[in-house]
Amino acid sequence: HIYPTTTTQHEEELEADRFSGSVIARLGGTLEQALAITRLLSVDGSSSHPPRAERAVAIEDGWRHGRAMMRREAGLCRNEWLSGPIDLDGHRCRIVHTCRGDSETARLACEETGGRWIWTP
Repeated sequence: HIYPTTTTQHEEELEADRFSGSVIARLGGTLEQALAITRLLSVDGSSSHPPRAERAVAIEDGWRHGRAMMRREAGLCRNEWLSGPIDLDGHRCRIVHTCRGDSETARLACEETGGRWIWTP
């Protein structure tokens, strides 16, 4: 950590775990490969390191972030409809695959009067 912005050593370790997951993804590694190290980590953690489960979540978060960034950079992540129209309370809605920021997700969009689409959070 060149310029630590976290307040505790546990937070710094989780930041490092997220970074490692991201690097593994960007190098083409699988999520399983990124998480392989967790077998060696303490289940309960210590005064300097968080418990295994928290670290695994951070590694996976970093891996997903790295993978999403690679897909975006390669033009592989595109906003596209995943479903045909669905009627919800009188509104025409559709499920949409979206690329937002550094992640990919499926969201619901509903058409309002006048053809304007409203996106769910």
